[in-house]
Amino acid sequence: MRNLSPSRQHTKGFALIVVLAALLVLAALFAASAARVQRHLAATAGEAALLDRLSTARTALELAMSWKAQQPDIDARRFDWATPSGAMTVELQDVGGLIDLNTASPELIELLFKHLDLGPDNLARYRAFRRGAKRFVRIEDFIRIVGADPDIFTTLQSLTTIFSGRTGIAPEVAPPQVLALFDDGQLADVIPERFQSPPSGANFQVRLSTGTQPAKIAGVIFVPPEGAQQAVLELF
Repeated sequence: MRNLSPSRQHTKGFALIVVLAALLVLAALFAASAARVQRHLAATAGEAALLDRLSTARTALELAMSWKAQQPDIDARRFDWATPSGAMTVELQDVGGLIDLNTASPELIELLFKHLDLGPDNLARYRAFRRGAKRFVRIEDFIRIVGADPDIFTTLQSLTTIFSGRTGIAPEVAPPQVLALFDDGQLADVIPERFQSPPSGANFQVRLSTGTQPAKIAGVIFVPPEGAQQAVLELF
């Protein structure tokens, strides 16, 4: 067998290196392309899930407005809703039973901060914001402005509102989570009189729940008892 000259061996070795380098480049390009495709698919799936959730929430709010308008004096706060994905319970919470982040009395706000384990620095930020006559437009604004942990958002939703306009809360429509601020949620009449205000009677937080999942807030609706124009005030 004839041996290759050193120069030809060098040429073949260089060619092999070039081929391997090209393969590495192709592999890197393929990996980058695959990663982009995966990100796109994940984003698309996330957008689809978000749209589905918003559609469900919007439908629930429309059903709640219709139900409440047709039965303005009914004592029940909830009704069942059959959806393609299964049965849900829709609950209407009068916002008068919640703590209004924009209008609640300073003493009630201090009680809320204590319950949420928020310290003096957080409270100082809240007070500075309110002294400027500014208002919270959404509940999540509270977390950003006072510098609270975003993990408290779900708890905050169950306790507070920006739609009651009250300095206190209405014991007769306050949920257990709010009553727990005063006496572990045992009795509505444990709320001191200085903290009490009348119910809204028109603005309602709408909550959705199933037999296995905790309640989630779909939004807030306006349904006045006199049958005036209804409206969706907030969609979550």
